[in-house]
Amino acid sequence: MKRSALAFALASLLATACKENNNEEFRFRVETTRLAISQSFPVSRTAPATAVEGRYLAFLASESDEGRNLNSVSGDADTSDHVAVLVDMVAKDVTVLGVAARDFQFLGSYLFLEVDENADSKDWDADGTPDDFVLLQMPAAAPANGSLQYVATLRVNAGPQPPAGLPAGPHMLVTDNDRLFFVHAASASPAVDETTISMIRLNAGVPLAPLRLLNAEGAATLTPVLLGSESNVVYAALDEVFEGDLTGDSDTTDNFVLALIDAEEAVPDVTIPRTAGGDGLALAGASSPLRTLDVGAKRIVGFLVDEAEQGAGSLNSSSDPNNPLSYPAQCSADDLDATDEVLHHVSIDDTTHVVGTPVNTFLCGVDRVLLAKNGSSTFIATIQPESDEGNCATGLNGNDSDTLDRILRWVRADPTGGAVFSDVDGMVALKNLPGGTAGATDFAGRWVVVIDEAADTLDWDGSATDNDVVAWLDPTDGLGAQWTSDHDSAAAGIQPAGAAWMGEIKSRERVLLSFQESVANLAINGRDTDKLDSVPVFARFDVNDPDDFDFFGPAVATHDNRPGIVIANGLAFYRVDESDDNFDWNGDGDKSDEVLFRTTVTDLSESYFLSTLNAFDIPAITTDSSNIGAAFIVEEAMKGRLNADADTDDFVVQWMRVGP
Repeated sequence: MKRSALAFALASLLATACKENNNEEFRFRVETTRLAISQSFPVSRTAPATAVEGRYLAFLASESDEGRNLNSVSGDADTSDHVAVLVDMVAKDVTVLGVAARDFQFLGSYLFLEVDENADSKDWDADGTPDDFVLLQMPAAAPANGSLQYVATLRVNAGPQPPAGLPAGPHMLVTDNDRLFFVHAASASPAVDETTISMIRLNAGVPLAPLRLLNAEGAATLTPVLLGSESNVVYAALDEVFEGDLTGDSDTTDNFVLALIDAEEAVPDVTIPRTAGGDGLALAGASSPLRTLDVGAKRIVGFLVDEAEQGAGSLNSSSDPNNPLSYPAQCSADDLDATDEVLHHVSIDDTTHVVGTPVNTFLCGVDRVLLAKNGSSTFIATIQPESDEGNCATGLNGNDSDTLDRILRWVRADPTGGAVFSDVDGMVALKNLPGGTAGATDFAGRWVVVIDEAADTLDWDGSATDNDVVAWLDPTDGLGAQWTSDHDSAAAGIQPAGAAWMGEIKSRERVLLSFQESVANLAINGRDTDKLDSVPVFARFDVNDPDDFDFFGPAVATHDNRPGIVIANGLAFYRVDESDDNFDWNGDGDKSDEVLFRTTVTDLSESYFLSTLNAFDIPAITTDSSNIGAAFIVEEAMKGRLNADADTDDFVVQWMRVGP
């Protein structure tokens, strides 16, 4: 960012930001459910879960935290269930649905619930025993207990199980392109060419009957689990224990062989991307990184193949005649081990929906797969541990003698050709920051990273202190590409940005940062004079200067490691740390809480305190593209008693209208 622009933004904010919200309109007025959310339940979520769709909010209330039985449908006597709750944020109606659930998803204005019959004490599928996992649906506009309808029986403990490490039943319910995907129980008896995955579509807003997806190869049933979705591609995984050998290594021990579902197809099927030799490709596990990018006439899917699971030896050998990579001078040996995860990509044609042949990039990596389209070129990247690149005696970046660093490396993911980047100067050591990015993201056709100066052993910010410094690089610069950490090259010295947390938006419209005062050498938040805090920043490249990376944000101290920044409807919502900001925002007589703020993103004209929040490492709010309402979780220990019991140990769901 230009130094003058930074100073102007901060001067304006010091004068105008951080007012309490006294807006008397319906928007941003906080409402409470007075119900404690479940903190621990057996679904594939890493934090307490809320979902918002239009005017509706859903979550699971904790009977144990409430100290009362909420399961009115089955009438079971215990108080250990996680009971589904639906909120109409416009009508301000809170309805306890009275059914013990494990997971949930909205599809349009319908709520779908994954229910454990055993916990619910009810035989929903009427098979004589309440021991299944079932899928229920109900219209959100009519949330009476009687509106819950049985849809299908899901995978159960007694039947074929998902791969090791996944919860019993389906890994998750997945929605994409106005469709819901789920996994039937194997007892549902698929036909020879069918899979156990079904899809529900909407017709005039009403869910149709489930449609069983076919195996694209025919002649065999498939029993996948679901891993997630992006850009109208649903990720699935197959377990060789049930399918037989898919990877061609003569064993049946690979638990996560990649399968894809093209959700843009009218009637999609389940496709196994196969090499030219006919082998499927094995992921390391359910959390293996995946990334899809729409690049015009096709979508590119990037993923990491686990060498040990694949059983084909080294997939990143420098002596392989198909390996296009160049290596630094210190990398003269050959990586012949089979312990790495190696970056691959495959394309899906947007017209024919044909899945192409996977391409091996020969780059080993962990944690992240990134894709960047800039002009006519597309690039794919991953984070490469130096120790995994077994041919480098002194590490990839050449700045030190160890092999302990994490390096971002990339190649082209298109057939336009050109040399592969391998310049030592570009192989910087990354800081493994919280925020879900592991210190690297793709943004506006570039790579944005946080450099760990202590690990990199180079000075990127002109300071004697080893900091974590934000930098960017344009991969279309080819062999001459350089990292930019000086965000105003016209000014004397280096104008750096440091970050303790980095997040991203699914649409990649901004890079989200907790911007460190100490690295910029500025006292930014206006309620103290130290330079020890971080402020929330919504960074982007200047629309008039694509090489000007701007750091916009309010002059208020966020939490360094968990700002939880969310952008919706032109507003940023984030966590403020009262102690760092030196102000009692919720007026409870101390400065020890974490609270919820909002800021206008485009011009930073308004920043308001909204509510007490929590100390979770999760997004500050949950909302959707409809921008009608937003939900958040309030920690009673910071706020005081909010639900019906006598303690202040719970976490209570609140919401607010953020639009019409």
